[in-house]
Amino acid sequence: MTDPGLAGDFDGDGDVDGNDFLVWQTGGSPNGATAGDLGVWQDNFGAVASVSATATVPEPSTLFLLSCGAIGMAVMRRRSH
Repeated sequence: MTDPGLAGDFDGDGDVDGNDFLVWQTGGSPNGATAGDLGVWQDNFGAVASVSATATVPEPSTLFLLSCGAIGMAVMRRRSH
């Protein structure tokens, strides 16, 4: 398995939890089912990877414009009936 990035995150899903322990038990950690990898998992149990600073988040103004457009379309549709 490739390096997951977060120490003890053997399944690469961004957190260190029981699923990572199961991966360790079946030898799926970087060094197989070794005591060293178990220690890494124990030391980091409950850790969650931080969100990347490059994550795309819509600006509030975009959400406002979309909301205004949706309301305008609803009003126009209601007036046409």
